[in-house]
Parts: sequence; C-alpha cells; structure tokens
Amino acid sequence: KVMLEALEGKSVAYFEECLVQILSALDYIHSQGVIHFDIKPENILVADKNGVPDVKLVDFGVSIKLKGGSVSWAAGTLPYMAPEILSKSKNLDHRIDLYSLGMLCVRSLTGQFPFNRREQSEIVEWHLHGSLQESLWEEKDVPRYLQEITAKLLRKNPSERFSHARVVLHFLNLATNRKY
Repeated sequence: KVMLEALEGKSVAYFEECLVQILSALDYIHSQGVIHFDIKPENILVADKNGVPDVKLVDFGVSIKLKGGSVSWAAGTLPYMAPEILSKSKNLDHRIDLYSLGMLCVRSLTGQFPFNRREQSEIVEWHLHGSLQESLWEEKDVPRYLQEITAKLLRKNPSERFSHARVVLHFLNLATNRKY
C-alpha cells in the first residue's frame, strides 16, 4: 500500500517506525550522492508484516546523482516541493528530500496539508513564506518531538533544516531513548 493508506488506523508508533525506515533509505541514497526529488506518499510503499511496517522508497524516475555537490535542475510534486526549487536556486542538494519528508510527516500525522490546495499559487506562496500553525496539531495525538522534527524539516532555509537524514535519526534516539 502507499504510505497514507498503510497508516490508516495505525498508531503514531507505527508511523514512527515508517519514518525511521524512510530516514534510513534517504541516509543511504544521499550517501551515494543521489537526490530522490519526489518524496511523497505515493512513492513510499508499506507492507504490514505482522504489525510491523516494511517500507520501500520507490520511483527514482526524476532522481539524480550529484557530480559536484549541488545541482541546478529539479523536478517533483508541487505540494511536496522545497522552496529552493520553487525559487529556482542554483544550489540544490539532498536537503530538498528532507523538506519533502517534512511535508509527508504533516500529511501523515494530521491528515492534511498546511495550505489550501485549490490554487497552485497558494501552494507556492506557502512553500516560500508560510509556516506551520499550532492549530494544525490540535486534537491530534502527536508527540511534541515529532512536531519539532516536522517543523525543522520544513524550514524554508535549507541550512536551518536537519543537515542529513542520519541527524534526524539521532534526534529521534535522544527524544525516545531508543537506538535507531
């Protein structure tokens, strides 16, 4: 199943296990110099194996392998696109995948986007200048540390995001007293 379908009726702990596996996959592909460019629920398949998720990151059709540190070409799906893509930055790197993962976290944990999806211009405006509102988390049983991770992944300036997927895993370890 695609990620959002697989999460229906599941606990936050189940989501967290999916997140850990996605982060591990991103850590690996980024260490190989690959940027996925299209992290979204449809590109994350989840098989349930006796109550434990088995996550696969798929569709590398628009991914690229870096040859010198950053790229100036980009693709992706608008609701998940990092602001630096939309502002046509010449220095794109693996952190665009982390931004997209942040949007995936919002969708997975709240069931909605933090913007109105009717107009493309509104989506672009949110990615460039919008912020997560506290009301988005109201009446949701989402631990504070997952809200903090999501907010940091969605920072507009790439240098203010987590630097690597592995760093997010370390944050999760500290927040949960686990070993991912």
